[in-house]
Amino acid sequence: MQRARCVVICGGLLLAEIPLASCNHVSTINANRSAANANTSEARQGQVSLKAKVEALENQPLGPSSLGSAIPFESANVTEIIAEGEKAIPFLLEALKQENKPVLVGYAAYCLRRIKTEKGKEPAIRLYKKFYKSRSRLTGEEPFALDQLTLYLIDISAVPADMQPPGLRQR
Repeated sequence: MQRARCVVICGGLLLAEIPLASCNHVSTINANRSAANANTSEARQGQVSLKAKVEALENQPLGPSSLGSAIPFESANVTEIIAEGEKAIPFLLEALKQENKPVLVGYAAYCLRRIKTEKGKEPAIRLYKKFYKSRSRLTGEEPFALDQLTLYLIDISAVPADMQPPGLRQR
C-alpha cells in the first residue's frame, strides 16, 4: 500500500491525515446504473414515440373510396404500428375511446385487426353499436370507422347477433 498525505485545512487548522491506497479496482456501480437508466430511458422514448404514432393516425389520409366508404391507406406509420404488435395495443385501445375522431377509430380498429388481437373487443363493440344505430345518418369519415370496426369484429367473431351486417346475417 502506498501512503500519501492528504491534508484538509480549514481556517489554518490541520483536520485529518488520510492514507491513500492504490488499487486496480474500478467501481461499476454508476456505469451499471447509467446503462440501466439508458435502457429505461430508451424504452420510455419508444413508448412515447409509439403513442405519438398512434395519435398521428387521426391525420392519416384515407385510401380510395368505394360506395361512399374509404379503405385504409397503408402508410409507413401504419406499418410500423402493426409491426410493434403487443406494444401498440394499449395506445390503440385508447384511440378506440376517441369516438369523436372517426379516422383515428377506424385506423385503430384496422391495426388491431392486423395485429390479430381480441383485446379491443369491448370498446369496439360499444362504438360499433353507436355507429350501427345511426348508420343511415353517418357523415364524413364515420362510414370508414364503422367499416373498420365491422371488419375487426368479424375477424374476432364478436359482431352483436342483432347487428350483423347484411352479408353475415344468419338465415
